[in-house]
Amino acid sequence: MNESNMQSAAEPQASPDLDALISRVIQLPSLPVTALALLRLGDASEASLAVLTRVVHDDPAVTVRVLRVANSAFFGVPGGVLTVQDALVVLGSSTLRALALTAALAPALPAPPQAAFRPAPFWRSALACAVLTASFADNARVASDIAFTAGLLHNIGVLAWCSVAPASFAQHSAQALEQQVSLHTLCRQSFGWDGFVLGERLAQRWGLPATLSEVIGGLGQPQCNDHRHPQGSLLSVLRVAMAFAEQLSASGVTVPARLAEPGANAPAPAAPAAPGAAADAEPARQSDPDAVALDDHLLHEWIDRACPQGSAAQMALQSLALSPSRLLRHLRRAAEAAGTVDNLVD
Repeated sequence: MNESNMQSAAEPQASPDLDALISRVIQLPSLPVTALALLRLGDASEASLAVLTRVVHDDPAVTVRVLRVANSAFFGVPGGVLTVQDALVVLGSSTLRALALTAALAPALPAPPQAAFRPAPFWRSALACAVLTASFADNARVASDIAFTAGLLHNIGVLAWCSVAPASFAQHSAQALEQQVSLHTLCRQSFGWDGFVLGERLAQRWGLPATLSEVIGGLGQPQCNDHRHPQGSLLSVLRVAMAFAEQLSASGVTVPARLAEPGANAPAPAAPAAPGAAADAEPARQSDPDAVALDDHLLHEWIDRACPQGSAAQMALQSLALSPSRLLRHLRRAAEAAGTVDNLVD
């Protein structure tokens, strides 16, 4: 680094007015009705499944996006999927809810077109994080539905910043890229706050459960304090999921090819539901989910990039006690889900 660059890097950054940003964030529109209804859905009972179908059906824009996913090559359903009820059978209830929630949330915070923010990569990473957080939840005794939502919404503060102050967002995103740090890290180091503060305020503005706003806000605190946080277990799981989602994004949202046999990442067509089969059962896309040629050295090398040796993230991952094959299945599932985003986000 030459002297002029060193001087440039040492110059104090002009801090965005946090109070002004928060003031704009809390004036954002309310959460879309469809998204709010999907967030409030509870178990997979017959009544809940009927509500899920009705909520999606009553929102034409969400219906169109969900049917685009169901009719994509990923599922390859002969004859196509024509109705939301058919989509429920093909996708399963949790996948349908996840995709519908993403489709409903994406337009809620429209970001002006700019090089610093592209909606599709943002939502691909968010959906991958959501799937991973929910997948890890059982091992941490955390409810999978709240874990999924926390994973999906954990970074909405960045989206809110881009929506309410695009010029400020672009400026500081460029600085973060130049310094090769995350936007959150740049803000914490330079201004003493980060985008998770904005996310917490937006979650409160939208009337989301306190658990979600507390977790989003907690992400801005040192990870070593997670055990003292009221949602410490969920926070730890979410941080691990965020680390792997970042790796998935960096690798183009695919699992490294050398960690699987040729074609192992290619989904098999969804089998038609048997007569009387439960509508909330998830479709089987792999005839043998363990049919992967694991190379322990390669897998652990890739894991170490997401959760470096000695880091709090690595300790959190170890506490989940996941076998390598099970972790890889979670990663593949997250990558597959993230790959559907282009059909959900215009």
